[in-house]
Amino acid sequence: MLTRKKLSPGELERLSRGYVRAIADCIGSDLDVPAPDVNTNGIIMGWMMDELIKIRKAKGKEASMLRSTFTGKLIKDGGSEGREEATGKGGLFVLQTILKQLKLKAMPAGRQGNLTAAVQGFGNVGYNVAKFLEEIGFTIVAVSDSKGGVYDERGIDIEKAMEVKKKNRFSRWCWKDDVQQSAIRITCRYFGTFGFRECVNGRECR
Repeated sequence: MLTRKKLSPGELERLSRGYVRAIADCIGSDLDVPAPDVNTNGIIMGWMMDELIKIRKAKGKEASMLRSTFTGKLIKDGGSEGREEATGKGGLFVLQTILKQLKLKAMPAGRQGNLTAAVQGFGNVGYNVAKFLEEIGFTIVAVSDSKGGVYDERGIDIEKAMEVKKKNRFSRWCWKDDVQQSAIRITCRYFGTFGFRECVNGRECR
């Protein structure tokens, strides 16, 4: 069992390229297209793309076609603009549709006090959802990840929260027990879970 965050950049690259060598016969732009998930990013997908091109000894047009075997690449490697925010933006669209059905309207930031939200899973998707909700007037009262979280009923500055996470992974604000569940227990109007599976169970739903 490997722990992604304990790998050096060189180890991670060798692991990524080795994985592609193991599945090379099963993937292709018209066969099966791998996409990034938890603990992967555009750099990793670029390594994988490069390794597949080397394996196939592709050049020119063939090499260009092989680029589409992997999604989530950096722009310089043929990735799509807006891909980084796409899943979070989709979450925003879903919630906006619900708001419309409920005849609720989000106002510009700072003018909407009754629309509060908590985000569990403050990675790429959770961060972007929180950022988009903040932009349309939601007050984000809590965010959390697998290591901890931060709560303020007056609202959280999402950009500052991400800066804190990158520096110390919320360690100064870490809830002591069951940190995965912490944001789930916050009182708010809307709750979004964007973390690992099984974070929401029967007990939490009750």
